[in-house]
Amino acid sequence: VTVPVTLHGARGLLGMDLAVSYAADVLTPVGVEGNNLAQGRTLVANTSEPGVIRLGLFGADDLDREGRLFEITFQVIGEAGEESLLHIIEASINEGAIPVASRPGRVRVR
Repeated sequence: VTVPVTLHGARGLLGMDLAVSYAADVLTPVGVEGNNLAQGRTLVANTSEPGVIRLGLFGADDLDREGRLFEITFQVIGEAGEESLLHIIEASINEGAIPVASRPGRVRVR
C-alpha cells in the first residue's frame, strides 16, 4: 500500500525533518519516493527503527508550490481487520521557521 504525504501552506521550504509513526505489527516500510515537488532536492529516509520512519528533505532553492511531496510504500503484514494509524510525531520545516500542522492517516487491512 502506498501512502502520500502532501504539503500545503509551506511556501519557502528549504529543508524539512519529519518522523512518521505506524504500527509495526501491521505494516513494514519498503520504500519512500519523492514526487514532483521533491525533484531537485535530496530526500533521505531511515526505516531502521520499527514503528517510526524518519525523513529529511532539503534543497538549495525554496519550494514555491503545494501538493504531493513524497509517498511511503508499506508491505501489509497484518491480518484482515487490523489497522495502523499514521501520525507525524516530529516535524520541522526550515528549522522551525514555518509552523507545522498535520492530520493522521489510517491503513486498514481487508
